[in-house]
Amino acid sequence: MRDDDGHLLGAVTVMEDITQMRAHDQARVDFIDVAVEHLRLPLTEVELGLHSVLEGSFGDLSEKQSDVLQSCRADCERLDELLRDLLELSHLEAGAQPAHASRIDPAYLLKGAGEKIRTQIESKRITLIVSAPANLPMVWADRDQIDRMLAQLTDNAIRHTPAGGEIELVARLNDSEIRIEVSNTGEVIPREFEREIFEKFIQVPNAPAGRSGLGLAIGKRLIEQNGGQVSVRSEPGRGVIFSFTLPLAS
Repeated sequence: MRDDDGHLLGAVTVMEDITQMRAHDQARVDFIDVAVEHLRLPLTEVELGLHSVLEGSFGDLSEKQSDVLQSCRADCERLDELLRDLLELSHLEAGAQPAHASRIDPAYLLKGAGEKIRTQIESKRITLIVSAPANLPMVWADRDQIDRMLAQLTDNAIRHTPAGGEIELVARLNDSEIRIEVSNTGEVIPREFEREIFEKFIQVPNAPAGRSGLGLAIGKRLIEQNGGQVSVRSEPGRGVIFSFTLPLAS
């Protein structure tokens, strides 16, 4: 507290016991861990059974039977991904998955993300542009966690970009941080959903179906624990631009 002239008058410290809050967080993590473990076992058995039948271990299948079982296998894969994402998000929210930061070249991050999706975009006739100057300063972040976020954003971009469209990965210096953008041409996100898109299980109406519905929520928490912020904006005629910031290594 200071007076009108800026002289220090005193300070107030407020202490709060968060032991019970931490205990609740740990109890939630433990519950989800146990629930996921018990759900995964029968799910794995179902997946193995479907694989055996589809491979012809029990005789030939008709085309209709094969289509139904293929659909069942795809549903099992989505459920397995949902369980993995639910477990990861629970650990992130409880602080049980901290960032292990190191010095990283942002241009290297973007080029790696572009190479990982090259086969997919070529098959869909999408143009990929990677813009990351070689002289950008290093960032301080967990490489695996940033790769996870980039994979989520590029996967979204591919699903929402029509054939013949364009995806652009950009890294630029923005004051004391690096801003990374993943943009794609295509339909825009309605303005009222821009604030909610990073929440759990949010689905934009009429948009192509996603995966678990937790990818962006996980990515947001990964970036925040690396000292950055995430945002999204839509520009009619241009598409959607997802961006996040990372602190400089200095």
